[in-house]
Amino acid sequence: MSTNLTRSDWARIVIASVLALAALAVASGLGLWQYSRAHRDDITKQVLSAPAVPVQSLLKPAAYVSEFDFAREVTVSGTLDGARTLMSCGRAYDKCILLSPLALRDGSLSVVLVTDMCDRVDCAKRLAEVRAFGSQDMDVKGRLQPAEVMVRPPAMLTPADDIPYISTNELVMRWQLPLLDGFVMKDGVGMTLVTPPSGISWRNLMYAWQWWAFAAFIVFLLTRYILDVRAERKQ
Repeated sequence: MSTNLTRSDWARIVIASVLALAALAVASGLGLWQYSRAHRDDITKQVLSAPAVPVQSLLKPAAYVSEFDFAREVTVSGTLDGARTLMSCGRAYDKCILLSPLALRDGSLSVVLVTDMCDRVDCAKRLAEVRAFGSQDMDVKGRLQPAEVMVRPPAMLTPADDIPYISTNELVMRWQLPLLDGFVMKDGVGMTLVTPPSGISWRNLMYAWQWWAFAAFIVFLLTRYILDVRAERKQ
C-alpha cells in the first residue's frame, strides 16, 4: 500500500511539531533553571561581591528576606530615631549590639539598622549617648540579614532598653512602627554574617530531572504521533 503522506498529513505533523518544540523548550529551560538553583556552591561569593543596591529594591512590605539576598550589600538613606534605640545582648558570644529604627526617605516604612557592637558596659554608655542625640539623617552601607527567631520571654523579665534577639514582630510591638523584615548591619559592625545556603539542593535537582523527563516524554509523544499518521496512510 502507498505510504505517501498527503498535504493534510504534513500540516498535522508540522502543527504537532511546532507545539512539541515549544513545550520541549519550556520543559528544558525549566530543567536548566532548577539545575542552576540546585548547585549553589558559589552563591555566597557572588552575593558578597555584588554591587550595593538600595534596600528598598530587596525588601518588600509584608514579605520575608529572600535567602538569596542574605548578606547582600545595600544602601540605606533616611532618618535614624535615636530615642528608640535598643541594646541586644542575647547571643552566644559575649557582645552586645545597638539597633535603631531608620525611617526611609521615600516612604512611611522603617528598617532596623544595627549600628554598633561592643561590650555590655560600653554599649550601655553608647545607648545613652545615641538616645540623647535624638534623630539624625543617615546615608549608610551595610549587609542585609534575616530576622532572628526568638521565644518571647515574660514581659516582667524583659528590660525596657534590651531585646534578646532581632525579631521583627517584637520590634514592631516595641517601637509601634511599620517595619520591613530583617535588618541591615552597618559596615564595620563585627557580627557574624548569615549567608545564603550553599551546596546541592536535592529538591531542586529532582525538579530539574523531572522537567527533563517531561522533555523526553514530549519527544516520545511526537515520534509516536508521526508514526500513527504514517500508519493511517497505510490502511
